[in-house]
Amino acid sequence: MHRSEIRLCVITCFVSGLLYLALDSAETGQLVYAEANATTINPIEYVAPVEVQHVQTKTPTILEKIQKDLGKLILDCPGSPGFVVTLENAPQSIQFNGDSVIQAASVIKLPIMFALYGMQSNGELDLSDELTITSRDRTHGSGILKKRRPGFKITLQELVELMMQKSDNTATNAIIRHVGIKKLNKEFRSWGLKHTRLIHPILKSKGDNPTTPREIATLLTYLSGNKKGLTLLPTTAPAIPRSDLLEMRIIMSGSKNKKRLGRNIPRSTELANKTGTLGEFLHDVGIIRTSIGDITIAAFTWKVKDRRSAEKWIGMLGKIVYNAVEEAELKS
Repeated sequence: MHRSEIRLCVITCFVSGLLYLALDSAETGQLVYAEANATTINPIEYVAPVEVQHVQTKTPTILEKIQKDLGKLILDCPGSPGFVVTLENAPQSIQFNGDSVIQAASVIKLPIMFALYGMQSNGELDLSDELTITSRDRTHGSGILKKRRPGFKITLQELVELMMQKSDNTATNAIIRHVGIKKLNKEFRSWGLKHTRLIHPILKSKGDNPTTPREIATLLTYLSGNKKGLTLLPTTAPAIPRSDLLEMRIIMSGSKNKKRLGRNIPRSTELANKTGTLGEFLHDVGIIRTSIGDITIAAFTWKVKDRRSAEKWIGMLGKIVYNAVEEAELKS
C-alpha cells in the first residue's frame, strides 16, 4: 500500500481488554499512546503504531514533542526502523517495532560484555585472566587483532575494550571461544533476554545472531543506573557492582564510531554507544548524558539500501530526543 493511499487510518482493536485507537496521517505521522506492558498492534506495516509506556510525569511536554517529531521521522527512514527510547527523569519508553527480532550485527557484543561482567560478579571468571589468541579466533571485518600473528597473550579486560571500542571481531571470537556459546546464551537468559542469542562466532557463518530493540534497551537502561532498569530485569540477573557498571559505561564511551547517534549532538556530550553493521542492517545503541539525566536509545534499521542515509536517519533520531530534553531543561 502506497503512502498516498493512506491518508488517514483508524484502527480500533481490543487487546487484553484495552482499547487502542491508532491514527496515522501521512503528513503528521502521529504516534500512539498505549497502556504500559500492553501488546503493540501492527495490523498494517505502514501504520505500525508506536507504543508509549505512559506514566504520570512532571515533564509531559518532552514526551509530546518527541512523539510528534519521531512520528514524522519514521516516514523518512531509508529502510525499516525499530527503536526504543527511555528518558531517565520521565521514565517512559517510546517504542516502534521494539519486539521485532532482527540481526544484531555487532550490537551482539553488548550482551556479551554484560555476560562477562555478570560472570565476574558471580566469581566464575576474572577479567584480568589471560588467554592466547589462536588462528581459530581470527576473522575479517573490523578490528586490529586480525593483523597480528596468532599466539600472543591478552587479558579478557583488553579483549572487552577492543570488542566494544573498536568492534574488534577477532577479540570477540576469542571471548566466545574462551567462555563458550552455550554458556554465553545461558548468561543471556539470566538477564531475561528471550530472543537475543549467540548462534555462531562473529562472521563465521551465514545469517547472524538475533536480538530485539527492546531487549537491548533493557540492558542500556540498567547500565545507565535508571531505577526502571531494575524492574525490567528478572531475579536471575547477576548483581553487577556499581563500580563495574561505571567501568562498562566508560568503555562504551570510548567507542570510535560516533557518526550515528552522536552525529548531531555536541561533541562534548558523553555518548556511550555500540554500533552494528552487516549487509542491509545498520544499528546504533547507547546512552546519552544530558543536563537533566540520561537518555537511552536502541535504534535499529534493516532493509537498508543506502548506509549513509541510514546513519543520518539514526543521527536525526538522536538529535530529536536530545534537543527535546535539553530544550525542556532551558524552559524549566
